[in-house]
Amino acid sequence: MAGQRQTFPGVVAARSGNAVTVRFDDGTTETRLASDVRPFDWTTGSPVECQWTDGNWYPAHIVLMGNDGLTMLVRYDEDGVEQRTKTGRCRSPN
Repeated sequence: MAGQRQTFPGVVAARSGNAVTVRFDDGTTETRLASDVRPFDWTTGSPVECQWTDGNWYPAHIVLMGNDGLTMLVRYDEDGVEQRTKTGRCRSPN
């Protein structure tokens, strides 16, 4: 929808003034205003959108977060199918 933004998990790799460079979990980097970055807050039960093997994004909920902070088990809302995936293949549905 117009005006809506998705958020993706990543780590702040550098800061310069009011800008931060974020290394996203999918391996890409981007420099943004610090005010555009928020703490990672996904936990068991959090709603997410994840990319399925067909390349499309589907709504899901986190069933289990891996101890490494990068892997998780999600259950897709539409059909209940569970998938082990990485945080870099998911985004917040904001």
